[in-house]
Amino acid sequence: GTRFFTQGSYAISRELAVGWYQGEAFNTGYVIPNQHRFEILVTFNPTAALKANRIF
Repeated sequence: GTRFFTQGSYAISRELAVGWYQGEAFNTGYVIPNQHRFEILVTFNPTAALKANRIF
């Protein structure tokens, strides 16, 4: 089959970012459990927060 996907991220602040992954499967001659997939990720960077407060 054919797969199409997008992914990306957006930085909300120095410490916080949001990312996504979206995938689709096309033209498969069989059933697959993840034909449609969408994920959202939130990432926190504690080192950036410590550096911003001059702790690290």
